Amino acid sequence: MIVEARRCSVSEAMRALYGSVTYAGLADPETGLYLESPSYLYEVYQRVG
Repeated sequence: MIVEARRCSVSEAMRALYGSVTYAGLADPETGLYLESPSYLYEVYQRVG
């Protein structure tokens, strides 16, 4: 989804995601984000980075 929205490469999209607040929350099991769907996570990523 990031690749399509930003028109960037997969590696650029991965760098953007891995460096984001959203990924930090996703990596923290206490947030529960790991239980959410990819589309929900993308919405969160769009809002908070």
